[in-house]
Amino acid sequence: MGARFKVLVLGLCLVFGILIASFAVSTDHDRRSYPAIQATPPGQASFDYIVVIVMNNASAKQVYGSSAAPYLNSLANTYGYATAYSDVEAAVSDPNYLALTSGSTFGLTTDCYPTECPVSATNIVDRIEGAGLTWKAWAEDYPV
Repeated sequence: MGARFKVLVLGLCLVFGILIASFAVSTDHDRRSYPAIQATPPGQASFDYIVVIVMNNASAKQVYGSSAAPYLNSLANTYGYATAYSDVEAAVSDPNYLALTSGSTFGLTTDCYPTECPVSATNIVDRIEGAGLTWKAWAEDYPV
């Protein structure tokens, strides 16, 4: 894997993480209902790749628009920047990761390793694999 690709993936992870950390806490997140993922109807646009960047412990104001992060800003400006994402637990990361991939925190309110706080509910990865597609995750210092 080339260095440029690694930088791209890291940059995308940073931008998305900033988004998660920067928006207001939603206390009713687990009570919301979300539509089921639908297969793309014939004749409609589809994507070969979707890249989601998750940053941790940085606010959007610290990165988006900052001259210290020109590459991340160029990615956000060129490809997209989610402005309506709200974190569910401002003080910890793991409940936000669960909510991002499954739509619920499953009552988790602390950070812990998956072996310590297992969750066996259906998530976006299950749906991706169920549709015959593949996925990949890069996570610094976190078991995947």
